[in-house]
Amino acid sequence: MLIILLTVACTADSVRGGDSIVDGPTDTGPESYPSAYISGKYRANTLSIVEDAEQGGDVNGDGTIDNKLPAVLALVDAFVEQPLKAEDINATLAEDMGDGTIIVLSEVAYAEGELTLSIVLGLQDEEGELSVDPESLDGGQPRSSFAGIFLDESGYRIGSERVELPFPIVADEPPVPVPLEQVTLEGEVTDQALTGLMYGAIPVDDMVDQVLDVITPTGEDYDPEKYLDKDREEFLEFIRDFANQDSVSDIELADGRRAVSAALRFEATPAEF
Repeated sequence: MLIILLTVACTADSVRGGDSIVDGPTDTGPESYPSAYISGKYRANTLSIVEDAEQGGDVNGDGTIDNKLPAVLALVDAFVEQPLKAEDINATLAEDMGDGTIIVLSEVAYAEGELTLSIVLGLQDEEGELSVDPESLDGGQPRSSFAGIFLDESGYRIGSERVELPFPIVADEPPVPVPLEQVTLEGEVTDQALTGLMYGAIPVDDMVDQVLDVITPTGEDYDPEKYLDKDREEFLEFIRDFANQDSVSDIELADGRRAVSAALRFEATPAEF
């Protein structure tokens, strides 16, 4: 159920017509500031859910910060065994990244007015050498790539229609690639550091089908008592229906799909891989 954590979703986009209907790619501005930055590779030191609901990004373009994830986590935490509050997830993230259980790498490049950034999982050998985990690639290309502009010498704003980000949904289990749509990433990048605030949109149905269904035990490993006394399919549908409620998922995408607003922060330092 930790997955409802990632039933997150956000977008910083144009609004069309209705309340919080997101439509179109992230607007990164007409032209990039001519920064002297060229390129760099980085390893994330921290990654955390933004716990304050009043901090994050303007998902639906109405001028108000949207960050529903902490409230959703608190709701789910109330009726499951496993700790799911934002602070609990952040503690697990800090521990996993601190001991190298999770390695997140980024590569950034700036050329001809376009800033590009990719995010992949990393591997570390016995000598401490870093490399890209092939699971983070699709046809040799990163599954999570962004493009946009510099706003000034180091400040940037980039976006992507859809990415898959590695996220530790369950403690002591491998990260799961979580799909986000209409993602915005903004922050600072120099030769010495990369920082950012990421907000995007993870559709509820994708979260259930591509993440929750994968991490929920099957067969004899599935104990209904730990899943609201429901059998496996009933549980998955319960979560789907629960998360699709207007009171839970606060973003409606342009095609009518529901999503939950959220934001993440990260900091990274230079690395070789």
